[in-house]
Amino acid sequence: MKSNSELKNISVDDIISRLDGAIEGVNASKNPKGRKYWNSLRRELEAELANRGYSQIDIEDALSHYNTELDKQNADAEQPWIMPSRTNLKSRIMYIECKEGEENGVANIGRVFFSKTGKTIYYDNKKFHSSKGRGIYGNYRDVDTGDEYWISGPKKDRNDRLFGGQKDVIIDNDIADEYFQLISK
Repeated sequence: MKSNSELKNISVDDIISRLDGAIEGVNASKNPKGRKYWNSLRRELEAELANRGYSQIDIEDALSHYNTELDKQNADAEQPWIMPSRTNLKSRIMYIECKEGEENGVANIGRVFFSKTGKTIYYDNKKFHSSKGRGIYGNYRDVDTGDEYWISGPKKDRNDRLFGGQKDVIIDNDIADEYFQLISK
């Protein structure tokens, strides 16, 4: 945190943007220590604005204007993501099962592509990020919809579903031969 003397050298717009970030931090933080930090930062920034003559109503008005401007900028900058070129990405045949709403959801075996860092998986024009152990039944989340997915390597016994079994698992046509060679080894 900045000391009060350091905040005096910062513009009002910068303080308002930091205050907006602190409010978002309070709302997003699941950790009590994190919420405590963000709340103390929020109080410090509001106190500095009050020292500069801003009332609570002025602060809220400034925040709403700031957020409106940010929303406009973000709307201009937002473009639907485009599947990266597959020529330079690593790929692997994997099992992909949607775990949203059903114990045995839609399941496929197909070729997935990994981002350069390996943190993002692409399959069937969907983009997945790891749940990092926070999923209920899935280990990945669809970035666009938030749906949980179970993604893993295919098993030789073809018992790929998260809770066992192979019923209604669709094998993509483009990898079928390669898949059957893989599980027969």
